[in-house]
Order: sequence, then structure tokens, then C-alpha cells
Amino acid sequence: MGYNSSLFILNDAWHLAHENPKDFVQAVASNVINLGSVDRFHYLDSQVDAIGHTAKSFGFKNHANPFAAMTCEHADWHELLLVGGNYATVIGKTYAGNRGHHTREDVKRDLNAILAEYNMKVVDIE
Repeated sequence: MGYNSSLFILNDAWHLAHENPKDFVQAVASNVINLGSVDRFHYLDSQVDAIGHTAKSFGFKNHANPFAAMTCEHADWHELLLVGGNYATVIGKTYAGNRGHHTREDVKRDLNAILAEYNMKVVDIE
């Protein structure tokens, strides 16, 4: 398994990516690759989320921060993201090994592992 990355996009700048696809792909690649480096937690233009991940926002054309490279984790880790308010936050992550998250029970298992950090759990409603 490899590494997975998440990209947060503010839709009001999406037209710039559409008009400049080659430049956009290059900007995304250089910023996501940087997240995987040793210095992934040391950025001037960054915000630290609930569990210490750094989201690196980056400008593109005439927008200062329309995109953010959110995570770069090995595929064995499952992460939960909360998106809204022009930002995305990694709520938590859990080691899943080679297990998927394709069934309701898989999702419940991963959510409970992540929510345990908040002293919460998912319960079935009868």
C-alpha cells in the first residue's frame, strides 16, 4: 500500500484550476509532496488541526489560499475529516492495517477507534 493525500478546495477559486489545469496540477503536486517530507509540520502558512496535523494552504494565480494540502498518511491509517467554514480538520485517525472501510461495521469500528480519543462512541439506535 502507498500513501494517501487529501486536498481541500475552496470552490470560489475552482475556475482558476479549470482554466490552468497544468499549473494547478503542478501546484498541488509540489504542496502534497511537501507534506510527506520530514518538515511537514513546519510551514509559515499553516494551521494545526485537532490532532496535530498541519494543513498547508497554498495560493494559486490571484487567490491567496484557495487550496490546502490536508494530509499525507500511509494507506494503513484511516482518517476522519470535518469540512466546513472554509477549512478542513483532521478529527482523528486509526491504524487499520490492510482492512477496508467499505461496510457499515468497518466504518463503525473506525469511528469508535477515533472517537475514543474524545471519550465518545457510536451507538446503534433501536
